[in-house]
Amino acid sequence: MSPALLGGGMNPVVTGTDALWGLPLLSASGAVIVPKLAGWDRCGAVIWTARRALSMNVPVYLVDDTGEA
Repeated sequence: MSPALLGGGMNPVVTGTDALWGLPLLSASGAVIVPKLAGWDRCGAVIWTARRALSMNVPVYLVDDTGEA
């Protein structure tokens, strides 16, 4: 699921109340997959989602262009 969806819009920094509505979706997820695209490590929404997922014991995988985690 896109961090933009979890954040309720296209805001690149997901914070506050806007981010909270997606938490049930995140907690029900089996994993978070982050494609290793240019800038992924500077995207506030990706970082927020990965950190929140890990805090909820949801695995986070960084996948490169070969599909390897």
